Amino acid sequence: MVGLGVSSRSSGDYFYLFSPHPTPYTLRPTPYTPHPTPHTPHPTPQSTLF
Repeated sequence: MVGLGVSSRSSGDYFYLFSPHPTPYTLRPTPYTPHPTPHTPHPTPQSTLF
């Protein structure tokens, strides 16, 4: 019975390990968002030219 309990706990550990992995992936897209931000400032200078 104890062995089965350990197995269940192992599954939980795996889920925890997988959770942190997706986090780094979300952080990666964040840097991508800042890139589009600089693009928005570009149109602003055009407004000044007008």
